[in-house]
Amino acid sequence: MRPLKKAIFAGALLATSSFSHSGLIGVQHVVITSALAAMGNSEGYIQVGEFEAFETGSGINVAHQANGGSASSLSFWGGHPPMQAIDGDFSNIFHSRGNTTSEFLRVDFSAITELSSINIKGRSTGFNHRDLFNIEFFDASGGSLYQALNVDARNGLTTFGLPNTKTDPGSVPVPATAALFLVGLAGVTASQSRKTKKA
Repeated sequence: MRPLKKAIFAGALLATSSFSHSGLIGVQHVVITSALAAMGNSEGYIQVGEFEAFETGSGINVAHQANGGSASSLSFWGGHPPMQAIDGDFSNIFHSRGNTTSEFLRVDFSAITELSSINIKGRSTGFNHRDLFNIEFFDASGGSLYQALNVDARNGLTTFGLPNTKTDPGSVPVPATAALFLVGLAGVTASQSRKTKKA
């Protein structure tokens, strides 16, 4: 294989690897709030029967407490603490004590991860009209990566896929782009050098 062709082939492999991800990259924690509270509705209690977050590739639910997930909140009602939202038991719920915009359910992962999708289940025993959520995804420094508004779990379990961080061509990492360019340049230089020697 000629040097230029080798360079193009190597560059193609590099470009392919730079697009190998297929989810939201760099997620450290998620914050769930009530969409109704944000609208000023007095029914803005947070009720979460279960929250699941699936790692890209492995499909592991990294939110589950058995996989290192942890949950916290501003308050909770009676015997419905935040950890009940990530315990794998769909029959119990987390329930906030308050109904204002200051209430939240936060789920932290044991490591920074790439997520492909999430599931969220609301309350199945009445009052499910409250189960409209805003869900925000954060990186390790507390920066917002993505926000999903008005996620509707009023009819049970809701699943939705997360955006592919690498979908936008403008999001291709600069180091990968530079490396691709250098590989191509090296191939052209080698090809020209070979032609000069033959002459």
